[in-house]
Amino acid sequence: MTLEKIRPATLGFLLVPLIAAIPLSAHGHVKWFSEYDVTASPLALSELATSTLFLTLFAASLAAVLIVIAIDRRLTMPSSIARLEHAGERYASRFMRAAAAVFFVSLQLAGLDVLLTPELASASPLVPVLHYAIAALVLFEASAWLGGVGIIVLYAMGVSQYGMFHMLDYVIFIGIAAFLILVSLSRGERVNRALAVLRIATAFSLLWGAIEKFAYPSGFHQLFDEYPYLNFGLDQTFFLWSAGFVEFVCAYLLIAGRLSAKGSCAVLLFFFGIAVIPFGMVDAIGHCMFAASLIVLLSSRNETGATFRRFGNIGRFVGSMALMFGTYYTLQTALA
Repeated sequence: MTLEKIRPATLGFLLVPLIAAIPLSAHGHVKWFSEYDVTASPLALSELATSTLFLTLFAASLAAVLIVIAIDRRLTMPSSIARLEHAGERYASRFMRAAAAVFFVSLQLAGLDVLLTPELASASPLVPVLHYAIAALVLFEASAWLGGVGIIVLYAMGVSQYGMFHMLDYVIFIGIAAFLILVSLSRGERVNRALAVLRIATAFSLLWGAIEKFAYPSGFHQLFDEYPYLNFGLDQTFFLWSAGFVEFVCAYLLIAGRLSAKGSCAVLLFFFGIAVIPFGMVDAIGHCMFAASLIVLLSSRNETGATFRRFGNIGRFVGSMALMFGTYYTLQTALA
């Protein structure tokens, strides 16, 4: 089946679970806009496992994944997508380097005394120097690896100041740093490998953010109280957990899908964009590198998915969810 011949109903089935991601961007990073304490005890797993709402939403998300992947496998990749991927991979390095330069300069021009994201405040005089140095270094492919090292230094400073558990939400920056280092040192020869690392790191950050919606709902409820329109008048817990499952599905498709991986990127980009309306420039700058990563992944092949699709869809999705929840709760106890 080619993309041009897809029936509207079929296309609808493919997009429904992705369009459901509308609520995601409204509170993608609650740490930026409300009080959030990762050292507090998360909601017990037993409460989730015995919740009818949680189990119902889990079943719905599993059904959505099975439907989307089944349709995705039947589609023949059109030549226009192949051309997009060829161009995207060719210019991925230039785009990411330009985005990184804009991001780190913007942090300074906006007066945000932070390491990498809005809540990671730092009074260190080294931070502005690193920001400007990274912005300059990434402009050139030959020196971009040094910019990647600079990002890792900022991440390490975040770990030192805020703890490893807090910083696991931002593994995407390690992926960006690895991308810059791999592409720079290989003179563009390892773009596909660099993209695979970036894809995995981006998906991990999305998955981590999804689990936070279940583990620490109080911070999100504070945000709903301040911005009542965010949950569209729905029950806060229902809305929040629905958003968490949809975010998990999008992150899963980012790794396992073909065209659905691109659909996930497109939907997330759209709602990252409209989140600027309620949350303003802080949100725009904070999500800059998230958006840049999604644009690059949207415009490139998902070679990670070719390996991932060899395993059964049900077991893979359930296993990945169990692994992420287990990892989150274990590390919260060990690191927070």
